[in-house]
Amino acid sequence: MMENDPLLTGKLNRILRSVALEKTDRTPVVLEYAGFADYLPPRRKSLDVQSAWRQEGVPVLSGGDVTTPFELLCGSRSLAEFAIDLIEIPEKISAAMDAMVPHLAGSGLRRAKRHGYPLVWVGGWRTAPSMLSPDMWRRFVWPYFKRIVCEVVDAGLIALLHLDSNWTRELECFKELPRGRCIMALDGETDIFKAKEILEDHMCIMGDVPASMLYLDTPDIVYDYCTKLIRGLGPTGFILQSGCDIPANAKLENVKAMVSAALDS
Repeated sequence: MMENDPLLTGKLNRILRSVALEKTDRTPVVLEYAGFADYLPPRRKSLDVQSAWRQEGVPVLSGGDVTTPFELLCGSRSLAEFAIDLIEIPEKISAAMDAMVPHLAGSGLRRAKRHGYPLVWVGGWRTAPSMLSPDMWRRFVWPYFKRIVCEVVDAGLIALLHLDSNWTRELECFKELPRGRCIMALDGETDIFKAKEILEDHMCIMGDVPASMLYLDTPDIVYDYCTKLIRGLGPTGFILQSGCDIPANAKLENVKAMVSAALDS
C-alpha cells in the first residue's frame, strides 16, 4: 500500500522527521531523516548496526532473538485465553508447538552467523515457572526451550537466556543445557545467588540490578548492591548488568553508580 501511495509515503517521512531523536556525539548516525521510510515495511532494509556501533568503539553482542512456541501462542491468544487452552485442548497445543518449533530459530541463526555476531538472545517471560504449574511447565515450556537453546549452541553461537520473572523453582533444569555456552540473564525476580549456587560454573550469570532500583533508589544503594553482586557472584562467570533493560526513567546518577561499582571492583 505504501509503495503505491506517494502521498502516504511523504506524510510518513514528515512524521518521522518531526519525531527523530537529536544526534549526539555518542549516537551512531544510522538513518538519515529523509530515508526513514526505507527502513519500515514494506521496503524494509537491513541496518548494519554492528558496523555503526563499532565506529563508536562499542561491541554489539546479540545478533537477533528467538523464543519458544509458548511465548508466541500466548502472546497471540492473550494470557487468559491461552491459559484456558492449556487446560481444555492440551493435545492441540502440543501438536501446534511441535509443528512450530523446527521453524523458529533457523533464519535468525543464519543471520547472526553471516554478520559475525557471537550470540543470540533466547527469551522467556510468560514461560517463567512462577506462571505455570510444574507439570505444565515441563510439558509446554522446557522441551521447546531446551531444543532452541541447543540449536543456537549447535550453530556455534552462545545462547543469551533472557529470563524475565521468577525462574528459581526450575534452576536445576538448566544443568541440562550445554556447559559453558549459555549466559543466564536475570531481571531481579529470580534468586540470582541461588542460581549461582546451583549452576556454579555451568554457565555465566548476568544481572540483575532491578529497574525499580535504578529509578527509585539512591546512587549509594545501587553501588552497594552492585558491589554485593560482584563479590558474591564473581569474579569469573558473572556479568554485571541491569535486570532486563535499563528503564527509560532511570536516574543517570544511578546508572553511573552501577558502572562505578564495576570499575572499582
